[in-house]
Amino acid sequence: MKNSLYFIFIMLFFVACNPNKNKKELSQIDSLKTVIKKTESLLLEIDTTVINEKYEKYKYNIAYLRENYTEKENDINWSTLGQYGLIKKPLKDFVLNKNHYFKEITYSEKQLDNLRIDIQNGAIQESKIKENIQSEMDAANFLEQNVKNTVGAAKTELNRFDSLNPKIEKIIEENKKAR
Repeated sequence: MKNSLYFIFIMLFFVACNPNKNKKELSQIDSLKTVIKKTESLLLEIDTTVINEKYEKYKYNIAYLRENYTEKENDINWSTLGQYGLIKKPLKDFVLNKNHYFKEITYSEKQLDNLRIDIQNGAIQESKIKENIQSEMDAANFLEQNVKNTVGAAKTELNRFDSLNPKIEKIIEENKKAR
């Protein structure tokens, strides 16, 4: 019994005296959490309410034009309409994917917290730590890239909407007057 107590004491001593074990891996987890937080901030840059309002206005205008605009010879108007048509997909994609991205962010944060705890408690084999961190790194980078693409496209199309919508409303107004 006495030998067992000495053995346990010695093991605890070595574990307690090795606080730098896996320091690099824990630092990588902190870096990944920073990537996830930046990704979340990027996603919050666009107000969904603004997108929804502009998208509804866009749908109304397109529906009106499809039904009522028949002028075939005004190339400037058709060029404007063509550019206006590009707005739909990125705005729709943003609205459809935003909640999914937030769920992925929450899931990634939880995974990273659990991985940190498991590493600190020695619950993961040394050989699996790098593999798990690489997996989380791949997931974080994939999420970050998807959010960057979606937000970037939505911002571009919001600017396009702001630029073209007055012209579209003028075309609609002229069409209503001509009727």
